[in-house]
Amino acid sequence: MLLATSNSNTYTNDFTNRFKNFCDKAPILLSFTTSPKGVQVVDERKNKIWDFDWDFSIPVKSFIFGIKQILISKECYPIIHKVETFIENISVEEQIALAVANNIDISQIPTTREIQKKTPYLIDKCIIYKDIAIVKDMDTEELFRYQLGSSIVYFLNKLSSGKFTKETAGIFFFKNATLLNKIVPKDASVEER
Repeated sequence: MLLATSNSNTYTNDFTNRFKNFCDKAPILLSFTTSPKGVQVVDERKNKIWDFDWDFSIPVKSFIFGIKQILISKECYPIIHKVETFIENISVEEQIALAVANNIDISQIPTTREIQKKTPYLIDKCIIYKDIAIVKDMDTEELFRYQLGSSIVYFLNKLSSGKFTKETAGIFFFKNATLLNKIVPKDASVEER
């Protein structure tokens, strides 16, 4: 009894169509070439090449996901930092300890301090013609959809060319982007929402 059948041409054609779509939405400049042995993926900005052998037992979607994970692990995907400043109260106990340690009057010790929190965000996908970016909070794994008030291509070019640091890119991005929504995974239960 035969459950299903497919051939390498069907697999590679399906891969080619899906991978073109993937590359169109990727925040990096990619090109690729398929051969009977596998696929060669090129990060055009960094001029790095990766070869992936076909494994027809893996679904095309999973195969592409695996390629994406390798590109992320090789730091091809851009990361920006969101820097937030908070005011934190200093406890009375800590104020006393500071006064004793510095041999000064407790009235000279401040009651608050400024704390900076730096959160890394991975730019996961882009919809170029709408200047929309899907960004992933790397601490919480949450996805957010933002629309940038300027060209996303211009922003990514400045980021990849080194004209932005991760911090300055984050400042520019979050200052000029509008949060459209948080992306809730399809498999999230109603209670989690």
